[in-house]
Amino acid sequence: MELQLLDTKVIEFIFHHHIVKDFPTAETRPLKNMLQLYHSQHYRGYGLYDHDELLGYAFFAGDQTQQVLLLDYFAIVENKRSFGYGSQFLQLLKKQMQGNLIIAEVESVESTKNSEERQLRHRRIQFYLRNSFTKSSLNCRLFGVDYSLLYLFDQQVDDNALYEYIKALYHSIFNPIIYKLFVKLKRGVK
Repeated sequence: MELQLLDTKVIEFIFHHHIVKDFPTAETRPLKNMLQLYHSQHYRGYGLYDHDELLGYAFFAGDQTQQVLLLDYFAIVENKRSFGYGSQFLQLLKKQMQGNLIIAEVESVESTKNSEERQLRHRRIQFYLRNSFTKSSLNCRLFGVDYSLLYLFDQQVDDNALYEYIKALYHSIFNPIIYKLFVKLKRGVK
């Protein structure tokens, strides 16, 4: 298995064949926005491949000259799930992105009353925790969806410093009007 940096053609393919199926519409960044961020060097993607077969994909948003990036999408393609590829992929990404502070937004367990959905969200958070992420006390509401914020870094990060990093990150990927209307970053409990 290997990581490959994705170009715009592959990003478009993954968007149309995987992202729109793997993520709820409310959590799907428009392709046009992804490509705009890509061309302004605020977006990059990696594919996990076994020879020429795509096993998974990960997209990162943020100013590439900075060392704070948002894990915008992370998924294993549907027919390859439950074989341990997700953990292997994260370990390869961790090595590739060493020195970067990686932020992951995971749907908040507390924001749903549906017990099945709560279990699924809890399992997602546990997956990231098993793979070296740390849960912060920070939460955010983006475009009406509540998220818990986790991070991956070589050392512990104080939540106050993390708050400032994430705030700057969101300002780098959202224009001021969108930020004001649709981004609510807040402190909470772990």
